Amino acid sequence: MVYLIQNDLDVSKAMDRNMEERFSYFEFPYPGLKTISQEKPPRFIKSHLPCHLLPKSMTTSKCKKIYVVRNPRDVTVSYYHFIRMINEIKYRGNFRGFFERFRLGMVAYGPWWDHVKGYWEHRDDENMLFLKYEDLQKDPYGGVKKIAKFLGKDLNEKEVYNVAVYCSFFCMKDNPASNYSWWDTFGLRDKKEAKFLRKGIVGDWKNYFTNDMCHKMDQVVDEKLAGTGLTFEYEIPKR
Repeated sequence: MVYLIQNDLDVSKAMDRNMEERFSYFEFPYPGLKTISQEKPPRFIKSHLPCHLLPKSMTTSKCKKIYVVRNPRDVTVSYYHFIRMINEIKYRGNFRGFFERFRLGMVAYGPWWDHVKGYWEHRDDENMLFLKYEDLQKDPYGGVKKIAKFLGKDLNEKEVYNVAVYCSFFCMKDNPASNYSWWDTFGLRDKKEAKFLRKGIVGDWKNYFTNDMCHKMDQVVDEKLAGTGLTFEYEIPKR
């Protein structure tokens, strides 16, 4: 969404390079900091780092930051499949074991609650846009409008619609420039496991969480995010 909006909906330009080449992953070796430093502005950088580990220049400058948070139950399920899929990690424990690690904060980039809270505290900063994954799923058009306004771009209704459709999960899943199929070429993904873009829905946790897991995760949210005012949706009502 960000790339298309910032590049005046130039789809051919978006198709010319894959997602990682267009949106450099800050802490990953590929394409690397050297490549990022040589990119012409405006630069597009993604990161999973918690707020306090970002370079000071990213927190003190006027660079715009968009943070997307997802409900912790679906995050747990998605993360579980990701670390089973990626050959660099190849996690072979069961879901219950991973759930316990996640809720105790014993996973990469964790604890989850510190990560979320760190960015939530900056939600009112002029150069910060804090979005919820569930809101983007419920109202993708509204999400496109928010992002466009944040980036200082004025889109008409047709343009908003086109971005929302082009960037829908199912379109991105079939798009070789955004579905991370190149990971298969590089041998980064275990082909016996789920693909990089798996389901993208809200509520897949119902296929994995027991009542006890729900209770434990709710305790984590209530305890760790108490007083923040941050709430989550765990399912989207059918229209």
